[in-house]
Amino acid sequence: MSEQGNGNALLVAESALNTLPLVYDVPFTYRDFTPLVMFAQDSRMVVASSDAPYETCAELIEASQDQTVKTGSSGRTGADSLVTAEFERSGGQFSVVPYGSTGEVLTGLLGGQIEVAPASAASAKPYVESGDFKALCTLSEERYDDPVLGDVPTAVEQGLDAEVTIWRGVLAPDGIAPVQRDYWIDSILEAMESDTYHDYIRDDLLIPAVLAGEEFEEYLAEHDEQMAEVFQ
Repeated sequence: MSEQGNGNALLVAESALNTLPLVYDVPFTYRDFTPLVMFAQDSRMVVASSDAPYETCAELIEASQDQTVKTGSSGRTGADSLVTAEFERSGGQFSVVPYGSTGEVLTGLLGGQIEVAPASAASAKPYVESGDFKALCTLSEERYDDPVLGDVPTAVEQGLDAEVTIWRGVLAPDGIAPVQRDYWIDSILEAMESDTYHDYIRDDLLIPAVLAGEEFEEYLAEHDEQMAEVFQ
């Protein structure tokens, strides 16, 4: 924000830019920046210890209606909190233990401090592969194209109206010149054609996405309305 008008400053951000102002008293919204390019989307999956009494997210929600289930969350405004919100809308009841990062959430699950954990697919995959955790569902629109996680059904496949998709993108300060915005959009789109970008998408199990300029801005406005409904 302090770099207003500076065409040489960039901000890499994600959906927390929409949700932070809904939960905390912060002096900004996404409207205080210049959207450039959304370069990926991310989702979440839900894992539990290998001996947990449920095999699916549908069974988890059903079990939580009789006894509150303890889950972890890396922050009050991130993707983890969106998973909990979606499950509570489906009738679940959860006691949320806050952690500072996804790694801490998964460590808490390993140590038995919590019973289930939402996490990024890339973070959860090693534990699923080792057998420490079992995957209950993904919150993505489609199953992951991955040899380890490809058999994990989506929440929608299990009859739940629950989907979590967050954006990752690049923004510039407010007030930059149109020629500066166009320069960065073209440069970022060119970078997205590189092997480095494709390796990043594959290794982090992200969803490829390309929205630039006004299309990205329109997406942010729609996403903001959706997040306002979740966090109201």
